[in-house]
Formats: sequence, C-alpha cells, structure tokens
Amino acid sequence: MERPKVLLVVEDGPLRANYEWVLRFCGLEPVSMSARDAMEQLPDGTLAACVLADHRPLSEALCSRLLAAAIPLVRIDPFIRHAREHLPFDVVLPAVSEPRQLITAIRHLVPGAAHPA
Repeated sequence: MERPKVLLVVEDGPLRANYEWVLRFCGLEPVSMSARDAMEQLPDGTLAACVLADHRPLSEALCSRLLAAAIPLVRIDPFIRHAREHLPFDVVLPAVSEPRQLITAIRHLVPGAAHPA
C-alpha cells in the first residue's frame, strides 16, 4: 500500500532527517524538496506540506502557493514559541516543538492520514 505523501521543505539536513523520521513513523511518505523546486512543481498526490518558514520571500511565496492550492500546511517557525492553529489549512509550530506536536497537527489537518505504522 502506498503511503500518503507529505511535501517536506526543510533545508537544514539534520532537522530535515528528524522530520522525515517523524513523518515515516506516522505512516506518511515525506517528499523532501527545496523551496525553489517546490515552487516550480509540487509532487503529484501531495496530501499535506511541512515547511520551515524562515520568512524569506521564497518560503513565504511557497506557503502562499500551498494554501492557495488548498494543501494543508504545517509551518515550522523558528521565531515563535507557541503553536498556533489556523484550521482548516494551516498550523504554525515552533522549530523546537516535540514530534508529537507535528503528528497532532497533521492529524488535525488531514484526519485519518497520520497513523503510526
């Protein structure tokens, strides 16, 4: 059975690896891309997205594009301390959040999609 795809845009290698692990644990398939590549072509079958929002124009444009396409979005923001939910399409988490917060956010945004394997 094919796992649901989640676009993952996190440029920092070790941080990206952590998010990939969490997403795989939840039964999802992370598709890692750069913000530039994701702006050009979103992966087919993308169920949701997880983006490190560094507040640069490119990451902001990508977040806007994802929201305009009605793709549920979890923004990882290194400049906030507390999670904010803007359901039904957007959740903002601090970069230092625990993995369970990401799992919970994806479950809220895409019910039935994130289940441990």
